Amino acid sequence: MKKNLTLLLIVAFMISSPVWANVNIRQGNIEILNPWVQATNEKNADLFMKIVNHGSEPDKLTSVQSNVSQLNELHLHSEDNGKMTMHKIGFIEIPGFGNKVMVPRGHHIMLSHLSHPLREGDNVYITLHFEREGDISFLAPIRR
Repeated sequence: MKKNLTLLLIVAFMISSPVWANVNIRQGNIEILNPWVQATNEKNADLFMKIVNHGSEPDKLTSVQSNVSQLNELHLHSEDNGKMTMHKIGFIEIPGFGNKVMVPRGHHIMLSHLSHPLREGDNVYITLHFEREGDISFLAPIRR
C-alpha cells in the first residue's frame, strides 16, 4: 500500500511539474513544440509555441480553449506605417511539411479574461482545435 501511494505521488508531481509539462506533443501529423504561457498579474496572457505539420496537406488552427481564460483569440503583430499593431485573425495556417512559430511580436494566442494571476512554475491546460487534425490538448508551463 505504501509503495502504491509513493508511486501515485510521483506521478502526480510529474503531471503538475513545469518540466513534465514542457514535453513536446504529437498527434497524427501535428506536433506541438515547447508551448509556454507568459506569467502575468493582468487579465490577459500570451501563449507561444512552435507547431509542426508532418503531413503533406496544410492544416488550420481555428480556435483555442484553456482552463484559465474565458476568451481566447488568434493574433498577429504586423508593422503598419512603421508602427507595430496587433490584429485578431480567424485562423493560423500550418503549411504541409512546414511549421508556424508563435513568438512575441508575431503570431500568438491571447488568453483573455483570466480567472486568476498566472504564476511562473504553474501550468495551463490548453486545447487547440485544428481543422484537419481535430483537438490536441496539453499542459503549457507558465514562465517569464
